[in-house]
Amino acid sequence: MALLTLVHLVFATFLEGFVNAVSGKTETTDFQTTVSVSDAKAATSAKVEIELNDDWEGSEYRYCNEFLFKADSPDFDEDAALNFLATMGDCELLVGANPDYKIHVHSNTPNKVLEYMLQYGQIFEVFIHNMDLEAKERTEKIAEDKKAATAPRKRTRLCCGNCRLWC
Repeated sequence: MALLTLVHLVFATFLEGFVNAVSGKTETTDFQTTVSVSDAKAATSAKVEIELNDDWEGSEYRYCNEFLFKADSPDFDEDAALNFLATMGDCELLVGANPDYKIHVHSNTPNKVLEYMLQYGQIFEVFIHNMDLEAKERTEKIAEDKKAATAPRKRTRLCCGNCRLWC
């Protein structure tokens, strides 16, 4: 509960600053916290158990396609493009306003997605991520971190600073 109150305070302060910046105001409200700093620290310092998780194991689509798109025509059909993206995979997004868009879709054929969009404009800042490999690497890293956390720590000797030998 204390952490949630702290999050609300931070968000309220951020939102107030944003609104003030847009409207040209310079004063801010002095928000009063309902939780002490020590309680907030205690709530956030609790150890969090990280779960091994293969998010994409068995997923139908392997590649996450993200890119920026600049339409050539003011008549670019957003609905047709979004419908096409839906036939290529899932999690399809076409965000923006003519002529500038950001496109995202999970697909097994990123080349077809790019070829389709190139018919209607220019693409740039293309990122294609292999989600299967990312999930595997992330799972391996989490397992390594858990193993390292449970391994006994080696004692380290420090030099006393008065000699060239390790004491």
